[in-house]
Amino acid sequence: MTRKDERPDDCREQKRAVRMELAGFLRNSSYFPRREVKERETSNFNGLLGCTLKGLVRESLARQTKISRESLTNEFQHIVAYITGGANGIGKAIAQKIHCQGAKVVLADISCNGAKVAEGLGEKALFTCTDVRLEKDVVESMKCVKEKFGGVNVLINSAGVVGYEPIYDFKKKKPHSVDLYKCLYDTNVWGLFNVTRLMVGLMAENKPDANRQRGVIINLSSMIACESPPGLIAYGSTKSAVSGMTIPLARGLACKGIRVIGICPGFIDSPMTAPQKPEERKKWINMKLTPKRYGTCEEVAHLVQACIENPLINGENIRIDMGFRYNQEGDAAEQP
Repeated sequence: MTRKDERPDDCREQKRAVRMELAGFLRNSSYFPRREVKERETSNFNGLLGCTLKGLVRESLARQTKISRESLTNEFQHIVAYITGGANGIGKAIAQKIHCQGAKVVLADISCNGAKVAEGLGEKALFTCTDVRLEKDVVESMKCVKEKFGGVNVLINSAGVVGYEPIYDFKKKKPHSVDLYKCLYDTNVWGLFNVTRLMVGLMAENKPDANRQRGVIINLSSMIACESPPGLIAYGSTKSAVSGMTIPLARGLACKGIRVIGICPGFIDSPMTAPQKPEERKKWINMKLTPKRYGTCEEVAHLVQACIENPLINGENIRIDMGFRYNQEGDAAEQP
């Protein structure tokens, strides 16, 4: 509609003048790709401007993504991560994740697969055949790391074993295995403690960063530490011990600027859960909130990366278990 004192021809002329003015801006502006805009093309100006703006947005996002990736890679260039259990499962995923960001990684494991993983990662990766339970192995591994990379500023204790057995099998009248109990504690608790007590001396030699921090220790615990079913009493208690170390370790190492964090994954698709039967997996999945599935090793590795990046995270046990809560309905039922 037009005002009574305004003719349609005048409106068309005004719109045409505006389009011409904008076309001239588009042609001369250094912010837009230079493109010849002729007077006869002004009717298509809106489409041209829209395409140009879309191109600018795509270019801007690509540039920001590139800057973000370069910044992250530069941030991890100084990282030397010592990863126990780095040959398989979560440990392997962590090594691959932070290596992609520019970090140097050391895979300390008794599995020969660690050599293949390190070879695939290239010069910034090192494999040492290391039994975390043996002081001699750990000390020799640390010497190799210091010679190749100069030191360690991230320790990730991921080595662990699992065993399923109740405190007493009432059908077979058989108590829990002593050997299994000792095996679980030797690796999951003593092995982690052994590596940590030896590694912190090396980490204390690091030059403090802008936050006066020299490194971070990330211990792989488990949500089973808090939500253990009866068949995982020994394994669950080892993970309770691991989680229980987080705060006293953080307090004891704060004087040297070393952070300590516990990560407590739920049921994750890994070699450790591979033997589980479909009906067992379904039972555990039903105890989750969302998502209703097993997690991936890569999703746990993502959290570990965030813990390395963020200097504020310290003295915490972080659950990553999809809201899992154990349903003990039926546990008290009388067994035949």
